[in-house]
Amino acid sequence: MWYTIANDDKRLYLTILANNQSTYGVVNRIIASGLTFTVANNKVKGSKGVSVTYPVTGDPQIHFFSFFSNNEGVSIAATDSVIKMYNLKLEKLFKLIKVEGVTGMDTISVYNEVGIEASEKFDIKKNYTIELSIPIALVRNQINTTNTLSYKITIRGGKATIFDTNSARIEGGGSEPAVVKMRDDIVSAINRMDAVYKSSTDFWGEYTLAK
Repeated sequence: MWYTIANDDKRLYLTILANNQSTYGVVNRIIASGLTFTVANNKVKGSKGVSVTYPVTGDPQIHFFSFFSNNEGVSIAATDSVIKMYNLKLEKLFKLIKVEGVTGMDTISVYNEVGIEASEKFDIKKNYTIELSIPIALVRNQINTTNTLSYKITIRGGKATIFDTNSARIEGGGSEPAVVKMRDDIVSAINRMDAVYKSSTDFWGEYTLAK
């Protein structure tokens, strides 16, 4: 995934592009539980800052590990109609933004009146782009005297088990040591993928607002 942060005199922008649609890839992890963009005053010790999370859903079972593949797992072409179908599905499912650190604000609609904007789309190359736009007025107290702020981007990870079992099991095939080892190796690999899918990843840095 790649990201960039920018601003004008009224708004702070975050754009992220990702293209890993594997079962436990970053695209699935973002869609499952959202991406959180946090800005904080790096001169105030312990500042929790302001956080915006998108997309937000109340359904922990949402996951899209069959992106651009058919029922047999075979890759399908990203035609205009396929891309349109996926983007309409995203638009239908995700209409909420979660805000933390702003008094009187919690979970709001994407059609809100406070000026926080969020959108996500696939393009014809199967890239997934998510964009956030935040009014600088909402984070003004997070900007220090040198016009710099700290930011953290968190990929939250999925809540649901991507395979319909708490612990993958594979039965049959004999009891020979080589067969047993192969089954154990497959189970371990599946459980590792599930653990990666559910894990939270974050990274951070500093951004100086352009004048």
